[in-house]
Amino acid sequence: MKRVLTAVFLSTLVAAGTLWAAVPINEHRDLNPDALVEVELVAGAVSVTGWEKSEMELTGTLGDTLQKLEISGGKDRLKIEIRLPEGRHEDIEGSDLVLRVPRGSRISVETVSAPITVSGLKARIELNSVSGNLDVKGSPREVNLNTVSGEITLEDGASLENAKLNSVSGSIDAHLSFRSGGSFEFNTVSGPITLRVPEKVSAEFEVSTFSGSIASDFGDKPIKKSSFLPAEEVEFTLGSGGARVKVNSFSGPVKILRE
Repeated sequence: MKRVLTAVFLSTLVAAGTLWAAVPINEHRDLNPDALVEVELVAGAVSVTGWEKSEMELTGTLGDTLQKLEISGGKDRLKIEIRLPEGRHEDIEGSDLVLRVPRGSRISVETVSAPITVSGLKARIELNSVSGNLDVKGSPREVNLNTVSGEITLEDGASLENAKLNSVSGSIDAHLSFRSGGSFEFNTVSGPITLRVPEKVSAEFEVSTFSGSIASDFGDKPIKKSSFLPAEEVEFTLGSGGARVKVNSFSGPVKILRE
């Protein structure tokens, strides 16, 4: 009887190990050069890279066999979603997704705690996460980055025309060229904002905080907006202007650094 029980116990452990083991992913789909690609998952990590092929390649791993990978749509619009078992929201084994798409693809990624990294894309990038970090590099035309407590890092390859970065308590760190005629907006509640600006740039800056400090290597010193409140603001123009830059913070510090 002991041998039978031992055998049953060991087989149960093996089955459980198989159930919770990571599941490899290897999917390919044809895509148009300007396709919209949407990604949704809760936990894990997402890496998106642009390449010259007219196809999507998705590799990585599912957190366990209970999670389901769903890919829907066609060459113009593709949706990738990691579905969890019904009622399961805690103790989630994260799924790691490595995605390659045409450089001209428009990307939309939504996660809860998974960090997102994007590089090598030329069109529109929209990233949303609750606590995951957001990291964008390359030369996209437009970015919209939103997080609650994650960190946002943006390095512009001089093609960016429109950018909107929003955070509640996470930091924003951006290295930007501020293309002439572009619109750039940075908002945070308590997270710090750091903008790294090349010396030879043409842009108009409007910076304001309610209780956070402002430090800038350009323009005049910040002024108090009220004798009763700690609010500060500063406005200045670099070069001939052209790009419009707005920075708003409630209590987080703002730094604009010369590079």
